[in-house]
Amino acid sequence: MSTSVITALLIEDNPGDARLIELGLAEADGGLVNIVRAERLSEGLSLLADGGFDIILLDLSLPDSHGLETFERVRLEAPGVPVIVLSGLTDESIAVHAVEAGAQDYLVKGRVDGQALARAIRYAMERHENMTELRQLALVDELTSLRNRRGFMTLGEQALKSADRSGLPLALVYVDVNGMKFINDDLGHHEGDRALQDVAEVLRMTFRECDVLARIGGDEFCALVSLPPSTSPQIPVDRIDQNLTEFHSARERPYRLTLSVGAHLYDPEKPCSLEELMEQADELMYRQKMGAERRHRLLVVDDDASLRMLAEVIFGDRYDVTTAGSGREALTLAAQGGFDLLLLDVRLPDQEGTDVVRAIRSDPRMSRMPIIFMTGLDDVSIEVEGLRMGVEDFVHKPFNEDVLLSRVENAIHRANRRRS
Repeated sequence: MSTSVITALLIEDNPGDARLIELGLAEADGGLVNIVRAERLSEGLSLLADGGFDIILLDLSLPDSHGLETFERVRLEAPGVPVIVLSGLTDESIAVHAVEAGAQDYLVKGRVDGQALARAIRYAMERHENMTELRQLALVDELTSLRNRRGFMTLGEQALKSADRSGLPLALVYVDVNGMKFINDDLGHHEGDRALQDVAEVLRMTFRECDVLARIGGDEFCALVSLPPSTSPQIPVDRIDQNLTEFHSARERPYRLTLSVGAHLYDPEKPCSLEELMEQADELMYRQKMGAERRHRLLVVDDDASLRMLAEVIFGDRYDVTTAGSGREALTLAAQGGFDLLLLDVRLPDQEGTDVVRAIRSDPRMSRMPIIFMTGLDDVSIEVEGLRMGVEDFVHKPFNEDVLLSRVENAIHRANRRRS
């Protein structure tokens, strides 16, 4: 048994009972239990807010609180500190209910000596430590070492109650990883697992230890973040984007992570449940995800500057358009990820379009991206070679704008159908 000094908070208004406890422990444990006393619950809660206590000895009948509510308020303030309830003969049944609600033990005042109390304190601390370890295992996601959904709900409810008391706002940030099906199907589930671990690392970079951060299931993550007054919930979202960019700069991966994020403010003056808050943030995340999906990204590669400008005009209302004038530039942009289709000239100043296709199809990061060849040549052999390499379609210059739009839209639709 440990011989380190234990710091106990005794919340007891009766000076006689308090003195008996102090003398009994001093005699039994030789001063190994250091007692700090509070006469009222309010005083005890104030001391607990400062921390530093190993155990709480709690009288349930105090001048400013009575019964099971006394225990509940103490547990809310210090959920990580074990509690032994001190009861009188008349409120022993309430003490039993406190144990059922989470107290480690109860002792009837006047019926226990110093030795028994010292032993009860040490056993209570050992039980609490064992239970905490088991609870932590049950609340942690094995893959990412973040909290799991159960852990998030447990700690999140406590955070909401704390916000209600303090009046300070919170933000619930809901994160969904885009493209996980592609990573799992094309690169393997080991890469899918690493992608989720990478997301967890980015989120750890973003949030503080005091924030509640969890993987709540599959490719979805949540964070409950305390905010200073009048602070926008967009701030943690912007931090995620910044840290994700820094992560990509520092890591070589066969995939590029993209996230859909929604953040909703929790106002203590307009309280709601944690489930409701999650639904609201999830809805904002979903809107962002759908918006991103509706606005597909095209990479148009041609050495003719006038054609690149025309492509921006033709596609600009429907798609996000990026252009390149050479094969080397095309491969650099394509490797950065995020493009839904490559519209590629067969003849480029630095290399053949078929060489660009060959490089893309051999790179797992780009291998599934649909490609449409543009050509002004009347050469069937080029079309055959392109089709064998996995080119989706061909359009001939000069092309009809409506036909070109239709070809691009159909190619993206087919690619999405294959991934679903």
